Amino acid sequence: MGAARRVSLVVLAVGITLVVVVGIFPTRTWLEQQAAARRASEQVDALDRENAELEQEIADLQDPEVVADLARRDFSMVKPGEEAYVVLPPADEDSGGTTVVAPTDPAAQPKPATGARWVVELTWDGLTNLW
Repeated sequence: MGAARRVSLVVLAVGITLVVVVGIFPTRTWLEQQAAARRASEQVDALDRENAELEQEIADLQDPEVVADLARRDFSMVKPGEEAYVVLPPADEDSGGTTVVAPTDPAAQPKPATGARWVVELTWDGLTNLW
């Protein structure tokens, strides 16, 4: 009877091992794959929403009025005949300066005297001549 008991314990141990190997490990892998698929699905949904927003932006940019508004807001552009002004922030009390309102139209900017070059142009020429 001792040998039969050992055989039955070995068979039981082998059976439990098979159940664990065949049942639990694949189940764990399946659950991990399900979680990965769920994360991928959420990422696809987020990208779909972003694509929809970008497509709407493309559609909006086909409208000349929207483009004109963006040009005015982002690049301080003006329509012909208009004048744009830049309001500077208040000067510090320590500096004793005043707030200046200046036109942004390049045509309204003072031109240098004939033959005179701006410091920025000279600096740029000096830097670009190095290469």
